Amino acid sequence: MFPMSDNDPHKARQTYREEHNVAVEPHYRVAEAFERARLAYALTGFRAAYTMNAGAAVALPTFAEILNVNPGGSLATAVGLFVFGLILTFLANFLAYYSAENSSAASIDLSYVEARRVARNHGRSVDETEFESRKDRYERNNRMSGIQANLAAGLVGSAILCFIAGVAVASGVTNWMCEAIN
Repeated sequence: MFPMSDNDPHKARQTYREEHNVAVEPHYRVAEAFERARLAYALTGFRAAYTMNAGAAVALPTFAEILNVNPGGSLATAVGLFVFGLILTFLANFLAYYSAENSSAASIDLSYVEARRVARNHGRSVDETEFESRKDRYERNNRMSGIQANLAAGLVGSAILCFIAGVAVASGVTNWMCEAIN
């Protein structure tokens, strides 16, 4: 059981619930927020990066076709950079999605640990093996989330660099097209 306050079990239970809510509920809210963020990030990332790189990859050859010019390998290089940017963006979104999923799992594990800590403080028995297992899982998920988030950020940066390089090559291609027309 848990310590009695003035031998009043109702008051002891109320104290336990209040401490439980203060220690555990914030972790559930954080887990829910990570879940929402994971979905929103994935959706926003897919829309922005795919629109940017795919639009450029489609527009450049279309522009060359409309002007009836053949810029050669430069066009293929620019389109290749945009496509590579698309691939990097997909990988970044994949990692960001799983990073947020691991953060959510870590928050749930931390809420479990906090709930058992509160229970232990109130004299309730706690499965120590499960308690330590969840603490270890929390730390592992939290560490994985950080690694995945850093990798995703690096891939997004690389995708942006691919887009910039593609634009630079494409600007050379469009200059060549304009000279060919004149």
